[in-house]
Amino acid sequence: MPPGGAMGVSAPPPPPPPPLPAGGASDIPPPPPPPMMPGGMPLLPGERGPMIAPPPPLPGLMTIRHPKIKTKYKLPTLNWVALRPTEVNGTVFSNLDDEKLYNRLSKLRLDRFEEQFKLGPANGAPGTDKTDRPDDTMKKFRGPEKVSVLDHNRLRNMAICRRKLDLPTDAVVRLVNNLDLKSMSHDQLETLMRMVPNEAESKALKQYEKDHKNVDGLTDEDKFLLQLTKVERLQQKLNIMHYMSTFQETASTISPQVHAVTHAARTIKTSKKVSQMLELILMFGNMMNGAKRGAAYGFKLQSLDVLSDLKSADKKFSLLHFIMEVVKEEFPEMVSIDQELRITEKAAQASLENLLTDQAELEKGMELCRRELTLRKDKDLVLQEFLTQNEEKLRKLVSDIAVAKEAYADCVSFYGESARTVSTNTFFSTLHRFFKNMK
Repeated sequence: MPPGGAMGVSAPPPPPPPPLPAGGASDIPPPPPPPMMPGGMPLLPGERGPMIAPPPPLPGLMTIRHPKIKTKYKLPTLNWVALRPTEVNGTVFSNLDDEKLYNRLSKLRLDRFEEQFKLGPANGAPGTDKTDRPDDTMKKFRGPEKVSVLDHNRLRNMAICRRKLDLPTDAVVRLVNNLDLKSMSHDQLETLMRMVPNEAESKALKQYEKDHKNVDGLTDEDKFLLQLTKVERLQQKLNIMHYMSTFQETASTISPQVHAVTHAARTIKTSKKVSQMLELILMFGNMMNGAKRGAAYGFKLQSLDVLSDLKSADKKFSLLHFIMEVVKEEFPEMVSIDQELRITEKAAQASLENLLTDQAELEKGMELCRRELTLRKDKDLVLQEFLTQNEEKLRKLVSDIAVAKEAYADCVSFYGESARTVSTNTFFSTLHRFFKNMK
């Protein structure tokens, strides 16, 4: 027994105290006995556990409380960054008493907190009835597990698409079979086209149905796809619906480009002012190059770009600027050449190659509509009406594209180029830059 100390208790002895100061051991109180260990009577169902006190701190250290509370349910973890005990002293936390607050709050308030944030019942909580058993609780919250033949990402995307589609399965099947674009928007159609099951998915879904007969065990997404697999010629019908919904817009976009190419090609080929301008440029070019390279008989139109780059000796103006001064003074009738070259701006935005590709796709889609009409036993008014209204429009568009192709080929050939090697975009863009640089 330490000098001046009290008699010990039956529990294990506390840690030894620090060295005594000289001459005065009798003023030091004995250490408190250790707390009683938790145990005894089990908690009744729904009863909150007591706050279990921590062991006493060593002399000279502040009291740091780490309450342990027996909860009815599992609660989520709060991922905070805790202060170390040595960091608390002198902060706001050193004056806080969470144990006192816990005892102050009503049981109703704390039970409500647990109900709001519970993850499930505490493992091994004594005295719980069958509603608190983990297995029963999981069934209550999760429900029966569903089966899916889809991979995780596909299943997730399908769930998103179904929400965007916002149509019941039977309605989707009916609308597709009827090629009904009045009851299905273009956005819904594009969403549905992304949902079409691939060959492997179709095979797996049909095999599941064959093996299990009852498909209630499948996820809603799988059951939706299974119904789509039963639509005859599903992909073809969706392609036809997409074609019908976009035909007018596509044709309206193509037609102005076709006419722009035709008009620009015919105008440039027949323009006397453009020919005179090229003649003037050829003359000055031969003056500059004749002694070194010999006289040229012509030049590629891409050479027009260098006229702005070639500067005078004092760097104050370009060759193109000089030529335009000559035009204004000697050939005033050529000043309005910019009016003829302005038409090249719209033509430069068109690609004859792309127009021919669009034409092929439009013809392919129209043929698909014709074939679908012949496969239907009953006369399909939707398809028949579409073909009646648009077949002639497509024939006219195809004819216009052929005219544009021929006009362009004649134009570029007239200026020493080839339609096989120089695109409409390149040819007309060169002339358009020349027009802008003249200003």
